[in-house]
Amino acid sequence: MNSIFKLSLLFFSLFAQSQIKLSGIVKDNNTKEILEYANVGLKQSKLGVNSDENGNFNLTLPANVKKDTLVISYIGYKTIELPISESLMNEVFLMQTSAFGLDEVTIYSYNEKVKLGSFSPHHKIAYSFTSDSLKGSELGKRVFVEKPVLLKDIFFFVKENTFKSVKLRLNFYALDNKYLPTDKIEIKEQVIVDVTKKGKIKFDISDYNIKMTDHFLLSVEPIDYVGSGEFVLMGEWHSTKAVYRNIEEYPKNHVNVFGYITSGFFKRQHNQDDWIELRPHNLAIKINALEASAD
Repeated sequence: MNSIFKLSLLFFSLFAQSQIKLSGIVKDNNTKEILEYANVGLKQSKLGVNSDENGNFNLTLPANVKKDTLVISYIGYKTIELPISESLMNEVFLMQTSAFGLDEVTIYSYNEKVKLGSFSPHHKIAYSFTSDSLKGSELGKRVFVEKPVLLKDIFFFVKENTFKSVKLRLNFYALDNKYLPTDKIEIKEQVIVDVTKKGKIKFDISDYNIKMTDHFLLSVEPIDYVGSGEFVLMGEWHSTKAVYRNIEEYPKNHVNVFGYITSGFFKRQHNQDDWIELRPHNLAIKINALEASAD
């Protein structure tokens, strides 16, 4: 019995030694203020977490990631990329601000109201998050923009919410020429909202002054919560309102063409993971915006 116990200790000791542990705090290089909910992940291994409200993060990784690269990103800051060769414990990661490019050439005036996305919640289509799976995963919806717009209000439908509060971050991604999500769109500051109830939820984001001149992906990323239980966002069947007419470059049998582009609903487990397109459902998200015209 004693021998078995010693072997067990040896096994766990060897297992622990084969792991790489990364922990630290993310701060502003100049002010030394913490950067809450920074994206932290590995470039090749597709593993990732977010820092918490105090800027702290912890990652326990298999030893085979030694040749991987740690990536830390935050809106308004230059991305940190650091090769991994050994465990890093209680490190301080200082991020440098990046210049935010403002549009100094085109001045827009905003007139007509427009609606983007679609909002037909179906009671049988829902996407559930629990305490174990809540943080860091993303659900995204492709949004088509025909003319430049200023985003005003975003609507979701929360079917169930037994948490006291769920903190959501809204992210915006550019699309490539196949309408698949690529890089995060740089905006002035993070869009973070608290959800404390269920039903139809409206987020007023007009103060963020987010202007879109092309199609984009809007994602919902739960980053923190208070309490325990379940958080459920409602979806919808793919709406034919998502028709995009300029698809001549695709052959008729292309995977993205069925008279219109498929649902445009994407999911990933964390910030370094690959996006997966899901069909035929979508998130029930509607955006109120103001159509822009150049002066």
